[in-house]
Amino acid sequence: MNNKEIKVSFHGHSIYGDGLSTVHELVEEAGEAAFTFFGPSEHNTVDGLKEYSDVIDGYNQRTGAGMQLMSGIEITVGTEGHIVFTKPGYDTQFIGWAKRVSSVRCTYKAAQAIREAVGDHDAIVNIVHPATIGTPSLSFEAVRRLGDDLDDRIRRNVGLEVTNWMSRIFGPHTVWRENKVRELALHYDFAMFGGSDFHAAWMVPKAWTQFEAEQVTVDTIMAAVRNRSVYPLKQPDNIVDMAHLAGDLVRTTILARQKNIQ
Repeated sequence: MNNKEIKVSFHGHSIYGDGLSTVHELVEEAGEAAFTFFGPSEHNTVDGLKEYSDVIDGYNQRTGAGMQLMSGIEITVGTEGHIVFTKPGYDTQFIGWAKRVSSVRCTYKAAQAIREAVGDHDAIVNIVHPATIGTPSLSFEAVRRLGDDLDDRIRRNVGLEVTNWMSRIFGPHTVWRENKVRELALHYDFAMFGGSDFHAAWMVPKAWTQFEAEQVTVDTIMAAVRNRSVYPLKQPDNIVDMAHLAGDLVRTTILARQKNIQ
């Protein structure tokens, strides 16, 4: 058996949301970093997914790569916080569901949205940056409630973002928080994801989810999530990246306020 290391990124933002880079810039960076599955999760909108699909197709034709789109959205669910819902490929039924739910997101509970996403659309659910300072995030207690409430059929597609690279800016608190998230994932048998939460192209390769498989197909990534054979990875922190990140955080915060992104 000759397994390949498969890199996945499905949490991040472009100029369609509060990001600073175009779709072309992000896809080029993902290709340079050898991502196999790549896609965005804009805040409460599916705008840009068609362009991502077209740009990835063009990149593959030009380079011979086999990058596959992850169609995602980061929904602010009720008053609970951000959850990423994502699925391999350009699935119009799932995208339609995401568009509808995002338009009435204030009326939804996290468990309800997760059950619909997995039960009706077989989507992957990524509970991103739990309990992160200054960001609408599910609390540890909310994660525990989901762990108690979700049945195994739904839970198999759900993971916690153990590593969120953007939150490294908070230093020791992030280390403590990520250790706590890992404990919750193990206790409740959630998958463990990693994500850069990219808001600019240079951030794309900083953190990711990885698994090994012989073939690159939709089935292999779904099986890896369900079998809990995915794992989070990140590049080592350094002071230059943290300084760059601090500057871009200011820019993206201003942009989010201008666009009324929550």
